[in-house]
Amino acid sequence: MQTEKLRIADSLYAFYETLSDDIQQAFLQKLFQKQQDKLEKSAFYIARREVTNENELHEAERSHLDELIRVLTIHEIEEMQEIIEGELPI
Repeated sequence: MQTEKLRIADSLYAFYETLSDDIQQAFLQKLFQKQQDKLEKSAFYIARREVTNENELHEAERSHLDELIRVLTIHEIEEMQEIIEGELPI
C-alpha cells in the first residue's frame, strides 16, 4: 500500500513538472490556500504541545523545589530545636 502511495505521488509530481511556470505557481497558490487551515491547526497543535511539555517541566521543577523547601524547612526546624536545647552553638 505504501509503495502504491509513493508511486502515485511520484506520478503527480512528474505531471506537475510538465506544467508551465505560471500554472505551477497558480497551483501552488491554490494548494497553499486550501491547506492553510490545516497548516494553522497543525501550528496551533504543535505550539500547544510545546506549552504543555513546558508546563509539565515547570510542574516537575516546582515539585522538586517544593520538596527541597520541605526538606530544608525540616532541617532548619531540627537545627532550631538543637540550638534551643543547647546542643548547637548559636
